[in-house]
Amino acid sequence: MLQRLHDFIRRESLFSPTERLLVAVSGGLDSVVLTHLLYEGGYPIGIAHCNFKLRGEDADGDEVFVRQLSQQLDLPYYTQSWPTEALAQKRGLSIQVAARELRYEWLEEVRSNEGYDRIVTAHHLNDAIETLLYHLAKGCGIHGIQGIPAKNGCVVRPLLFATREEVEAYADTRRLPFREDIPNASDKYDRNRIRHHAIPVLKSINPAFERTMQENLYRFKAAEYLFNESVAAYKAQWVHTQGGELRINLPALRAHPAAHTLLVEWLMPLGFHPDQLLQALDNIQQTGAYFDSTTHRLLLDRDALLVRPLADGPEQDIFELAASPGEIITPAGVLTLSLHQGTPDFFSPDQRVAVFDADALHFPLRLRKWQTGDWFCPLGMNGQRKKLQDFFTDSKLSRFDKERTWILENAEGEIAWIIGLRMDERFKISVQTNHYWRFQLIIEQ
Repeated sequence: MLQRLHDFIRRESLFSPTERLLVAVSGGLDSVVLTHLLYEGGYPIGIAHCNFKLRGEDADGDEVFVRQLSQQLDLPYYTQSWPTEALAQKRGLSIQVAARELRYEWLEEVRSNEGYDRIVTAHHLNDAIETLLYHLAKGCGIHGIQGIPAKNGCVVRPLLFATREEVEAYADTRRLPFREDIPNASDKYDRNRIRHHAIPVLKSINPAFERTMQENLYRFKAAEYLFNESVAAYKAQWVHTQGGELRINLPALRAHPAAHTLLVEWLMPLGFHPDQLLQALDNIQQTGAYFDSTTHRLLLDRDALLVRPLADGPEQDIFELAASPGEIITPAGVLTLSLHQGTPDFFSPDQRVAVFDADALHFPLRLRKWQTGDWFCPLGMNGQRKKLQDFFTDSKLSRFDKERTWILENAEGEIAWIIGLRMDERFKISVQTNHYWRFQLIIEQ
């Protein structure tokens, strides 16, 4: 058993022989066996015990037992207790979830403060199999069929190579005392029902069920590795970042048979639910439709899916500009103003630069977001009016682009510039111009 432990640690690259290990010990069979194995293997370990105050005297008895175990082996000992039921209610969580959160938060605190390299838990092969079956029963993707990972950040599980029967046999041979975990005998919890009812049926079909599932778990792990590579490769081809916004190639994605799976892998980390993403693909023709997560918005555009963060708070939507050279910082960027005599020697093709006849541009000016019903006379159209909505449509702006667009209007409320897009004909430089204002928008990258 000890040699198999060494082999598993080495094969999975869990930790080096010199790393300090903080072992989570409940006092039950699994954690007691793991503690003795690591101790016999010469690994530098300390013992950490959580008392969740859920089983009265039994829980306190577990704490006494683990303390005595640490004394017998002359190991560093750490303990913590919580009123778990009250904390679960306060956090709005089930008792099981709250206990797990409290446990790992505290273990990480001890690990960091006491100079340990890894947190070690005593999950074994049967735990991984039960987790896999639970995930399958509830519904999961490829990430859920691995069961329990051997390594997750600083948390490692070196006992995953062994079955429950092998752990029990080791304890019997060494006559190791341990505490009985009474809740494990109850059918109150889903995983216990899987352990007590589903697995015996599966073992009657295949007596070597655990070893078969161990081989399956290795295959699933390899399949996930290939899956992740493929997802990353498609993302590199079809997902691009522009101005803090994700742009997903919609025609390419739609043609792929696993479009929904790819979208889930790319956007679930941003808080989108798989059902939202399926609905987005089903309504792909509804240009302008959008879906929100708690942090981001997904927009259906003509030839792309656009994703951008939601605003953290209300944004100032009106800025007043006085007739004085200088700069003003706006959500659109830094806007610089300068006053010049005569007429420009050169007209920049850059739409982020605009020059206005100073006599036509009446201050104070206002910088604001566009509104429904706005119109202007686009430069080059001989004074013809055009609604901004039509101008945006002709310019093929997405909804996000429209929301980001700012306009500059004069004291009379006439639009002088769709910033970064087009000036208004009424404010252009002419042969009668004696002095002019030059505006430039500088967008910070």
